[in-house]
Amino acid sequence: MIVESYEDVIVLSGALRSNFWETIHTAISLTLKRHPTGVIIDCSGITECTPEGAATFVDAMEFIERHDARIIVAAVPPQVVDVLKSVPGVRSQLPIAASVE
Repeated sequence: MIVESYEDVIVLSGALRSNFWETIHTAISLTLKRHPTGVIIDCSGITECTPEGAATFVDAMEFIERHDARIIVAAVPPQVVDVLKSVPGVRSQLPIAASVE
């Protein structure tokens, strides 16, 4: 998994086979300091996602709720959405936009 940050967008790419929350959390925290109005997590580059990797989004949702953070997940590939739907606690709770725009 590769995590990159550009302005208010965090770009994820590669295979999400384990929980990468700690890495993504660091990127989110730094980005929110520079852009307190909100952060977009661009998932268009995720090539594979396992249920273990989907746990990343469970932790992200908990962070969003605890901190009332303005974070939205965008451009999630259909195969990743299928995995996310199979994980309890993620199915209908994750704020997902069709595109980064």
